[in-house]
Amino acid sequence: MNDYQEYINKKKEQEDKMTNSKTSFWLGLLGSIALIVGVFAPLIGAPFGVLRNYMSINHFLEIGDGIIILTMAGISLIAISYRKYEVLYFTSLISAGMLTFTYLTMGQILQRRGGFGELAAELIQYQWGWAVLIIGIFLHLVAAMKYTY
Repeated sequence: MNDYQEYINKKKEQEDKMTNSKTSFWLGLLGSIALIVGVFAPLIGAPFGVLRNYMSINHFLEIGDGIIILTMAGISLIAISYRKYEVLYFTSLISAGMLTFTYLTMGQILQRRGGFGELAAELIQYQWGWAVLIIGIFLHLVAAMKYTY
């Protein structure tokens, strides 16, 4: 009877691990898609319909954050395809760092521009691309946690 109970418990653990793996796969895949879409989604908007995404902000700020986030999304897709969900912790951390760096850098550049900077800061609005990027990072973290815990 004891061997049978051990067999049932082991089988249940395997089924739980497989369910976690499938859930982590789909969460990670959605997170990578969100990061890729977020890089090309509008991050800031200005009057007269001027919208800037991560790639066009790169030229303005002279940094390559959009490329780094795309690279992290690609690495995440490769890790997900090999079921190495622990890598998502690393890619999420790098992506979150790049997002924070860009946000802070944009604020500093606007403040350095004197009187025009104050006017520009009032006119520039953050757009929905930030939310998509944050959701992508969050989904990657949840996928990694779901699989490892």
